[in-house]
Amino acid sequence: MTLLKKLQSLIFVREDGCWMFLGPWNSHGYGHLSYDAHVYRAHRVSWELHKGPIPDNLNVLHKCDNRWCVNPEHLFLGTLKDNADDMRAKGRDSYGDNFGENNGQAKLTEDEVRQIRQLLSSGQYTQTAIGDMFGVGRGAVKQIKSGRTWRYLQ
Repeated sequence: MTLLKKLQSLIFVREDGCWMFLGPWNSHGYGHLSYDAHVYRAHRVSWELHKGPIPDNLNVLHKCDNRWCVNPEHLFLGTLKDNADDMRAKGRDSYGDNFGENNGQAKLTEDEVRQIRQLLSSGQYTQTAIGDMFGVGRGAVKQIKSGRTWRYLQ
């Protein structure tokens, strides 16, 4: 079986035009397939099979923001900076209006972050204990303490 046939056997085409890769995903959420004793990212394989080689300094990015999509018409080449700029332009970063409680991945409210800071400053509780109180891990509390997250509340 050719690489193209293998890729085609693992695609479902949605009404929105995304070619959904139905094979396994790696730990970063990208589809991957094995072929000839190598493992490849599915969207990169699709680009190369349909559009040609990928220059060393470029990545394959998604116009549709769907990392399982391998439709070459939904893909484009760009640098890491291009990828970050695209993310910001589409409001998928933690800047602009998409921060704090407005971020879809936020597990805490602003009030809870303020309470965490008060508990930290009291010195009575460990970061692990504070995390347990709010249903987050010690790492999240540590990030708040260091100002790496929720810094706009300082």
